[in-house]
Order: sequence, then structure tokens, then C-alpha cells
Amino acid sequence: MTRIAVLGAGIIGLFSAFTLSLEGYSVKVITRSLEDQTSWIAGGMLAPFSEGLEGELLQLSLKSLELYPDILDALYQVSGQKIGINQGGLLKLYNQDSTLEKFKDQILYREDFFTDKTRLTAVSFKKEGYLDPTALIKALISSLSKLSVKIIIDNIVSVEKNNSKISKLIGIKDKYSADYFVICPGAWSAKIFNIPVFPTKGQALIVEGNFHPKTLYFNSTYVIPRRGFTYIGATSEPKNFTHGNTIGGILNLINGFLELFPEALNPKISKTLYGFRPSTPDNLPVLEFGENFALLTGHHRNGILLAPASANLLLSALLSGPISGPFGLSRFSKAMT
Repeated sequence: MTRIAVLGAGIIGLFSAFTLSLEGYSVKVITRSLEDQTSWIAGGMLAPFSEGLEGELLQLSLKSLELYPDILDALYQVSGQKIGINQGGLLKLYNQDSTLEKFKDQILYREDFFTDKTRLTAVSFKKEGYLDPTALIKALISSLSKLSVKIIIDNIVSVEKNNSKISKLIGIKDKYSADYFVICPGAWSAKIFNIPVFPTKGQALIVEGNFHPKTLYFNSTYVIPRRGFTYIGATSEPKNFTHGNTIGGILNLINGFLELFPEALNPKISKTLYGFRPSTPDNLPVLEFGENFALLTGHHRNGILLAPASANLLLSALLSGPISGPFGLSRFSKAMT
């Protein structure tokens, strides 16, 4: 049986481990922590058109959306935890003079969205929606436990290579060998490999109460109704690895929220959040497949969206050998060292 070591327990690592364990591979996950993954605080948006994705990235995103129902059903069968996608519950808000011609075949419906200060057009796109990433990650971790996937807590600091193959992951506590390595360290990728992946800090805010029955996405702000509270996200601060929330970041979130709900001055702030997205210079993911490894990182704002498709490509590489594509390292001047 092929032994697989997955580095990282963010959404990409967990999806990869779950997908491979379902296929009968012997999988172990190595992560510095299960608690501080950025995926825990994500908005859970499944919105390729609203995000303005194009070309190969849009096609990969649409493929991922097609895969989601089956993978969520498999999660339910293993964990007993049902994760639903709220499709049709997402409204992208545009200024009324915006042209939507290139999206016309994807529009499910449109309506006006007025406030005292703003007149917008609200558009719902086919297939788009959102889910609860916290519930998703809990279901993935529960499923891995039931599938006897061991999760090891260690901080991997380097890899040991033999020509073009990885032989071991070197951690602070131990060294880890496997037949195949799935490397998804997220925003920490450049600390292990010489690749152009950098952190983009995102700050978010949770306030009490709900203000609209659907998720609203305007400019860089999204307002997501959850059970009893509202999630407001998220800033985008490239090459920022500074821990903690900032006055400027929280102020940007509040201003974005008040632009949509100008009278909502009294909601209590329940929690502030922050995390680090893995980004690349062209905002495209890194999906590199070598002789005995896969490097899956750089998903930027779309980790939740792209997780099923990334895991599906990984499975194809394991079954058929290394594969190439538009998201490999060859598009950069530096390759993995």
C-alpha cells in the first residue's frame, strides 16, 4: 500500500488527505497546529464569477463546484455531519452603471439594492454560493479520525531530497518518510521551498445579529449571515505576516459594512479574526506534480473553492504519474529547490 505524507492541515491538506484515504491509500497528516489554520476563519465563499476569476482559473473553479456535492456526501457518510452549500444565497453588488454583459449567461437573477446613500444592482450567479468552513473542517477532521488517518503535530522546517525525489520531511520533533508527499504549507510555503508564495493577511469581524437573509458581496467586503451572528470580511494585505488585528483593518471592515447598512451603528462586536492567505505574484495557485510529490499551495482567496479540484488533480497524478498544466512552477523564473 502506498504510504502518503500530507504536510499541512488547512483546507487543501485536509481535502487531500480525505480524498486519498477514501481511495485506500495509507495517509498521515503532519501539521504545526490544528487550531491556527487560516481556513478556520475563512468566509466560505464559492463564488468564481463574483470574484472575477477568468481563464484557466475560472475553469478549475467550475470543476471544483461540480465536485463539491459528491465530496460533501462522502463526508456525511463517514462523519455523520451534513454540510450544505447555500446556493442562490449570494448576491454580488455592482454600481448601477456597471456593465454585466460578459456574465449575462451566468446570471440567475438580478434585483435592485438601495440604501439611503447607495443605489446598487444585486446579481445572483448560477452555481455560486457559500458554506460554513468551520463545520467543513470539523467534518474533515472527524472523517480522518474514523478513517484511521493519523494527525501528527510537528513543525516541518525543511525537506530532504534525493535528486528529483523527496525522501523525508524534517521536523523539529522527528523526520518523516513516505512513498509520496503532498506538500500544502499555505502561507508558510516559502519557508520550506524556494518558490514565490507570500502571505496576504486577511482580517475579519463578527458582529451580533443578522442584517440581510443573503450573503452580500460589494467591492472587497462580504457580509455573511450565520446562525445568530454576521461575518464581515475581509481585508487583503499582501506580504504582511504581522500577527493581530489592526485599527486600520477593522476600520476598513466597518466602513464597508456601513456602506451597505448605514443605520447599523449599534451591533455588538463579538470577535475579531485574522489569518494569512498563500498568494503568488499572478494570484494563481501552485499545483506542481513531481516524481513522488505534489506541491499544492498559493490558492490566495480561493482555497475553500479550489480544494476539491486540487485534490482531484492530486489523485490523477498518483494514478497516472506527474501531470503538467497552467499552474505549475515553470511559469516562474525560480523552480523548487
